[in-house]
Amino acid sequence: MKSRVLTYIAAIALLMGPFASLQLAAQSQSQSEQPRKYYVFNLGTAPLGGIPEPVGINDLGWISGGVNSATNTTVHAVLWVGVPMDLGTLGGPNSNVSWPNHSTRGEIVGIAETAEKNPLGEAWSCSAFFFGADG
Repeated sequence: MKSRVLTYIAAIALLMGPFASLQLAAQSQSQSEQPRKYYVFNLGTAPLGGIPEPVGINDLGWISGGVNSATNTTVHAVLWVGVPMDLGTLGGPNSNVSWPNHSTRGEIVGIAETAEKNPLGEAWSCSAFFFGADG
C-alpha cells in the first residue's frame, strides 16, 4: 500500500513539474512589464539662490528640506508644493527640515534658531553643547 501511494505522489510531482515552471516563467515576465511607480523631476530654482537639499516627500507629493544660501552662510527650511516656499526662521539666521517628517495634514516639523540664544533659559536646552557664556 505504501509503495502505491509513493508511486502516485511521484507521478503527480513529475506531471506537475513542467506546469509549475511555466507558471513561474509567466509570473516573472508579467512582473518585469509592470509600470514604474516613481517619478523624477527638477525642483527648479531654489529660494535664496542656493543649493536645494530635499529630505522627504509625503503621499501628497510635498517635498521638504532646506536650501543653503548662495553665499553658503545660512540655511532656510523649504517646502516644495509645485513651487518652492521659504518657510523662514524664528528670527535667527537658520532653519531646516532635517529629516523626512511631514504628514498629509500639512504638519511639518523642523528646527530653527532664534535671534536670542536660549531666550527662555531652559536648563534642558542644548546650550550645554555650545561654547560660550551660558554653555
